[in-house]
Amino acid sequence: PHPGILQDILTRAQKHPSRDVIRQYMLRALKKAQYSEKPLGHYALAMKDYCHFTSPIRRYPDLMVHRMLKLLIDGDLSRAGKQAGRMPEIAATCSERENAATQAERQADSIMMACYMSHQLGRKYDGVVSGVTGWGLYVTLPNHAEGLVHIASMDDYYECDRERNQLVGCATGVVFRLGDQVRVRVVGTDVPRGE
Repeated sequence: PHPGILQDILTRAQKHPSRDVIRQYMLRALKKAQYSEKPLGHYALAMKDYCHFTSPIRRYPDLMVHRMLKLLIDGDLSRAGKQAGRMPEIAATCSERENAATQAERQADSIMMACYMSHQLGRKYDGVVSGVTGWGLYVTLPNHAEGLVHIASMDDYYECDRERNQLVGCATGVVFRLGDQVRVRVVGTDVPRGE
């Protein structure tokens, strides 16, 4: 869809209790950004030609763009050509390193959140269902901690309806779906695993 449609959905969801879940699933549905030697454009900005070189989190890609611009401004086309020949490899390495850094950041965040939540055992929270699986519900708290409510700890036998992203209680008919507000109690953490 056109980026404007996605922005409209996010704007309309702003006051909805499930806004964070909606945003999270929308981001997951988008293709991951990749560095490339070709001008692939920018989807969200709807730009055909795009080169981003000001972000402090992308230092090496920034440096490569700056170096190429300097070579071109200086008229050093021979060195620019040699450097351009290396760009596919450099772009692939930058994409791979950025993905690795993102994974490390997520893992560190999970460990720190689990550490914090380990001091909240027994405490009750209002949260939002952010994931539904055959083994339970993932619930995100206002402090952004996400935890699993295992199906074995629930008050009924629940079956997972994957098509509708919901758990349905066999005896009670109670339904839990993405975006539902729920009350949970912290019963355990695993800090080294970030859970």
